[in-house]
Amino acid sequence: MKQAADLSREYLQKFLQFSGKSLGYSPIVLGGWAVFAFTKKEQSVDVDVLVKSQKAVEKLKPFFEENDFKLDESNPKAPAFEKMLEAPQVLGGIKIESIIFDVITLKEPNVLHENKRIGIPWKLSFQYNKIVSLGEAKMFVPSPELLLAYKAKAFLDRRYDKFKFLEHMAHKKVWIARKDFKIEKDKRDIKNLLATGKINPEKLEQILNKTGFKKLYDGALKDILK
Repeated sequence: MKQAADLSREYLQKFLQFSGKSLGYSPIVLGGWAVFAFTKKEQSVDVDVLVKSQKAVEKLKPFFEENDFKLDESNPKAPAFEKMLEAPQVLGGIKIESIIFDVITLKEPNVLHENKRIGIPWKLSFQYNKIVSLGEAKMFVPSPELLLAYKAKAFLDRRYDKFKFLEHMAHKKVWIARKDFKIEKDKRDIKNLLATGKINPEKLEQILNKTGFKKLYDGALKDILK
């Protein structure tokens, strides 16, 4: 039986080939697979991709239907397509039962959970990006500087959510375990990105100042590297 991360990689490669023809442009791959493109350290199970509009999501639905992914429409701005594994797998002590494609559109603001006046707009990914290889497939990912900022924001959001909802979710050990797993993965991703030597300090500073995220980023980095 193939590991979930290997299956995820296969579906992502197929998706990249399909989406390029279907959309007429390449979606931006975000999250763990974008980090892997630079670090080659840790594959991902879930896939996060950014497209320009809801119309693009509609054009991508045939791919998910053909590959037996089911649509979760609970968040119309960022629909998720889920494919159940033949059998659950355990990764980092967490039971993995499916592969999920989160399809994000530019309508989603990507603001901080703790301060909605600050955000790192997804549209920056169409301004700051790189073309990288994933096997035989080519994919667009955020520049390493922008990706680092996105990952720091994700770390802060997950940590904030954990403590905000801890009182209500304390009885749900699975929820807490998954949140902790994601937080630790964010930390490793950030450390691995920094270790590549591919971060341009001036470009990173430009992005952080442009978004008003610098102070929060510095604080997150201090906590992660201590």
